[in-house]
Formats: sequence, C-alpha cells, structure tokens
Amino acid sequence: MLTPDNPTPREALPYAIDNGAWKAFQQNQPFDAEAFSSLVEKHGGAADFVVIPDIVAGGNNRCASLWSGSQVAPSAEVLLPVQDGMDMGAVAEVIRQWPGCGIFLGGSTE
Repeated sequence: MLTPDNPTPREALPYAIDNGAWKAFQQNQPFDAEAFSSLVEKHGGAADFVVIPDIVAGGNNRCASLWSGSQVAPSAEVLLPVQDGMDMGAVAEVIRQWPGCGIFLGGSTE
C-alpha cells in the first residue's frame, strides 16, 4: 500500500494507493493534499485502486469533493472510505460523482 509517506512501489509487486488521512488524523496534522496528488499523478496509472481523501470519523463531512477524481487513471478503481456516521445519502452522492467506485472501510477505531 502506497501512501504519501511511503510513495515508492516495490519492483514487480502490485500496489494500491491510500490517501494518508488516517496517519494525519492520528498525528493531529492536516491532510497533505499536495503529497497525495503527487503520488497519484506519479503512480496512479498502475495502481489496483486509489482510496480518495476522507475526513476520519467525519461522517457526511468527507473531503472527497476537495480532490479531483480526474487525477486517477481510468485503469485504477476509486474507493470511497466510509466513515463513522456517514449515511447512505452521502455514499450515493459520491457514487454519482464516480460511478462504479468501490467502498473502503475507514473511520475511527471506535
């Protein structure tokens, strides 16, 4: 799993890209959108999937709308990290934005 803090794939191994929001949350730091975008730009085309940015435990206040899905290559599957308190309407809104996106279990440890 590549993240903004671990951006280098291992040779000849498949990989996916996570946005790094969980680590930022744990360290009480802001999400580094620039580092994530750079990672996706460089390695997104060969990734099995890309987890779009989220606000950990943010319920319906996810930040997927702050990031342009156009940065993901068409070959990469986009995954929505569902969060504590997120309702079906919020999930449906993201699915309308990215038809066919998958679900990634996000949220707090609670």
